[in-house]
Amino acid sequence: MDRLALQSLKNKGAEQWGRLSARERISLGTLVLFLVGVLIYSLIVLPGLRGFENSLSELQSNRELNNYVRSKLGGFVAAGPSGRGKSSASIQDLVIRTAKSEGVDIERYELAPSGMFSVSIPRVDFYKLVGWIGYLERNDVQVEGLTLSRVEQGVVSCSLVVKY
Repeated sequence: MDRLALQSLKNKGAEQWGRLSARERISLGTLVLFLVGVLIYSLIVLPGLRGFENSLSELQSNRELNNYVRSKLGGFVAAGPSGRGKSSASIQDLVIRTAKSEGVDIERYELAPSGMFSVSIPRVDFYKLVGWIGYLERNDVQVEGLTLSRVEQGVVSCSLVVKY
């Protein structure tokens, strides 16, 4: 659009605005403010509230999982020093072999730094996981870290770090 046409349009708009009564100007100004408010609410505030609700929902879900794990592991006590005289290969073999026998499917395992062995399990029944970890602890395998995420009711995914 050319500058002259833009200036002409601006002058016509100012002329029309000048013809409006004070009451019409207030009504039109209120309408514009209302529309701007609705636009800001729908583009900024509403998505922010949805994100906040999702965060609260995830937090509540994680709290429920944490409380559930604590209630089920009430008497679960870690064993003493890990791997008394066992080699890292025998501990890795024990972890992998017992996982299969306990019905725990290991997705990935790898040696981690500082004498650690990391195991990733994508889906496992929570009770099977607790039984397997208990078996490892009874066989002097020290579980150094455990990260759980709920997949569905009674099913979790986890990452386990074993010290050898």
